[in-house]
Amino acid sequence: MDSTAIARRLPYRRPASPHTPWLLILLFAFATAHPAAAAVVGACRFDTDTLSFAGTPAEQASCLLRPVRRGGYIALKPVRLPPVLAGTVGQPVDVDLARLRRHLAAIGFKRAGFGSIDAAVSRNVSGHAARYFVIHDTSWPDLGDAPFPVDLDTSASINRLAGYAGPQSVAHAFVNRRGEVLRGHDFSIPWRATKLETLVIGEASKGLFLHIELIQPRRRDGGGALQDEAAAPYPGFSPAQYDRLALLYLCASIRAGQWMIPAFHAALDEGLDDGHDDPQNFELDLFAKALVEVLDQVNLEPPIRASPQTRRSGWAAGRGPGSRAASDPRTPSGICPAAAAPGPPCRRNRRAPAAGRGT
Repeated sequence: MDSTAIARRLPYRRPASPHTPWLLILLFAFATAHPAAAAVVGACRFDTDTLSFAGTPAEQASCLLRPVRRGGYIALKPVRLPPVLAGTVGQPVDVDLARLRRHLAAIGFKRAGFGSIDAAVSRNVSGHAARYFVIHDTSWPDLGDAPFPVDLDTSASINRLAGYAGPQSVAHAFVNRRGEVLRGHDFSIPWRATKLETLVIGEASKGLFLHIELIQPRRRDGGGALQDEAAAPYPGFSPAQYDRLALLYLCASIRAGQWMIPAFHAALDEGLDDGHDDPQNFELDLFAKALVEVLDQVNLEPPIRASPQTRRSGWAAGRGPGSRAASDPRTPSGICPAAAAPGPPCRRNRRAPAAGRGT
């Protein structure tokens, strides 16, 4: 049984109550004012003294990659990492850089601004290098009541990247469903994009996290309440997105000097009020498969191969009554006018956040 399917069987943690996060924020405020008093927060136990989550890099990843359900429900137990991640996270990246450079040039990554694998990643004020590779979904465009278009993976309006660019871009990179990549900031630029970083850790977090946004629209699915505007398509992401995400992960890890710790946005903000619920319908085994294929494409032997049984998994692995896929079928439609309009690349949660929260 694949890692995501195992996680689906586990109980889930309800989103935090409105009162819980203020206790956490006060705790961290105290820790900031009294450096000797380190604080630990969240299910993955982020320590303000060590500036890391609890456990080995692989243990941290297994906690931070727990599947996320609509509404911000996160699996309680750590997920079983695919072999290619379990055997490499936190380890040195041993690759043939000359071969990789040729591969990046051949696919146009250099033109997109991601051709350099020689520069270092960002560092925080204390000089600690980035160690976390955070996966988001844009939760945009918002289609309202319109169904997901059948040309979701190729639609020009759905996959438009220009609206995410600019000096206040909320992430380091954006990947649309066609596999096109937009650089928001170079990986060397310290940037914050989660509540954990901005509201809890503070300035010390700036530079420890790299942020990648995957284009994924949302639509209303229910009686019309704001909280119902959270339905994501299935599959959650296209094969091209997994391929480019794997390549970005490889390049970022080379620049960091070791395989970075992948994490989901929702897991970072777990326990904080109005926390996000992204990425939705992310299939960890497909990401692992893409990573193995990327290593193959540059004529490198992956340290540990993905399981030969790797297959599509996740909330919608089954399509029976009541399954996630059954509740979010793709149906033919025209493109909703709202999808063509540029908008905030931030997830609209239970309360709409202001655009441009990255700092």
